[in-house]
Amino acid sequence: MKIISTLLSIATISAAMASSPTPAQNWDKYFNWTSGKDMPKLVKEARKRQQYRKTATGGIDTSLMSPEYQKLRDAIINVKTGEELAGMLKTLDSKVDSYPEDAKMLGSLLLLLKPMRGVVYRMIPMVEKPKITHSFLRNQVKQIASNMRLYLPFEHWEAGFSYLTEPFDAGNGKAVAQFENPKLFSKKKPAIQQYQDFLEAEVYPEFAKAAKRIEAITFKHPVVWDNRLVFGATSFQGDDTENRYRYVQEGEKHLALSSLHLGMHYLNYVTAYDINDVLKLSYKVGRLYGIDGFDGEVDGTPNYKISKEINKFPNLFVMRKDGQDKMERSFKHLREGIRQVRLAREEVKGESPNRFLVLNPEKIDPWDENFEKQMAVAECLVGKDSDEPGVCPVHSAITGEVVKVDLYAFYHQSPKDLKALMATDWNLSSNEITNKKLNVTYPNYFWGSPTNWDKKSYSSYFPEISSGKEVAKNVRVLRQAYGGEFFGAPFAFFVE
Repeated sequence: MKIISTLLSIATISAAMASSPTPAQNWDKYFNWTSGKDMPKLVKEARKRQQYRKTATGGIDTSLMSPEYQKLRDAIINVKTGEELAGMLKTLDSKVDSYPEDAKMLGSLLLLLKPMRGVVYRMIPMVEKPKITHSFLRNQVKQIASNMRLYLPFEHWEAGFSYLTEPFDAGNGKAVAQFENPKLFSKKKPAIQQYQDFLEAEVYPEFAKAAKRIEAITFKHPVVWDNRLVFGATSFQGDDTENRYRYVQEGEKHLALSSLHLGMHYLNYVTAYDINDVLKLSYKVGRLYGIDGFDGEVDGTPNYKISKEINKFPNLFVMRKDGQDKMERSFKHLREGIRQVRLAREEVKGESPNRFLVLNPEKIDPWDENFEKQMAVAECLVGKDSDEPGVCPVHSAITGEVVKVDLYAFYHQSPKDLKALMATDWNLSSNEITNKKLNVTYPNYFWGSPTNWDKKSYSSYFPEISSGKEVAKNVRVLRQAYGGEFFGAPFAFFVE
């Protein structure tokens, strides 16, 4: 169940963060990847910039804002409908590359919205049958709408909400097509595959272009941010400008690049495997839990029963044709995202939290000691000073146990079928246990829990395991490491 919610969350959240697509084989050459051997020098430069970083709330020279930036800011603040926003983005797309740096950075981030028009409406058929999923997502959207009107009661936010959620004319007088399953004998692709293709062909290129544009910003001229972009035209009236303007500097650039690359990591990962039947599986497993009906027994829903349901879908979690290329690219984006976080962190280290800052130091420096421990694990797994990190010793923050993990291998020798990571044996001894002394029986709560896995399927990723029974320990230690829960997520469903 966890992998289902994880995959759907990854697809939805990553897309929400986000031209013709470039052929897949060209993407690797499209980016200027940060080399591990260059990181010590880049960190040193970031620390030097931190010493003279401009964080003053007053004294910002607003005349530094280019006319293009001011015009774009005003257009955003004054947009009132989704239709107006669509027109603004279309114009912006044709001009952004000629803009000065401040307008280019703002425009690049705005254009992530471009492929997302009506995406919530388009996804409705995908989730209609599993009622609990449909109800959950509808409630989430309603909650967002309610909170927006309460905390961000501005027309340009409502226009953005309308842009993302409502149908629109596709140019032929008809509503834009939804992601829906084909009718019998139709050659149309399944709904989720349509969605994967959409992420790959429309969303990913916008992320890539935004990263390319932002990466090229040199800050030769200081860049000023106007917080009215967030809080609306009526905010910061009169002399109330203390929190209105902020400088955008290298730290903000690195954090933006980190967000983009981590988003592209997810986009590649979620399109690398066949997940066409994931909602059918979600529905089946949900019924075992008593959601949308009840197909199970009172003895619960252990891993054994879930595994049996997964095996009913032979193509589910099977690598797609270009899946290995995507997994390798996914790793590059993951590594780049972590390296950009490191550079952002070095630039804002020691600054006080301030929610009005474009980059709030609290977000990457909430507790200094823990952040560094998390980064140490992340950098070890993806390569701190090397682009091919190899095996990393990972320590449990709870027990102190150490296991060796090769995350690089997981992305470069990826399972052809994720089902190979499923358990091979379970505790099936008895549903009930009898206490002869007391003459009572009670449920065996361990019945159906996994006990063994295929050693060969895991040995490349946990190279020191001697048997399949040690898989659980290795995944547990990885998940208990600082920051390890994120990296252990791909394995957790098959072990827990």
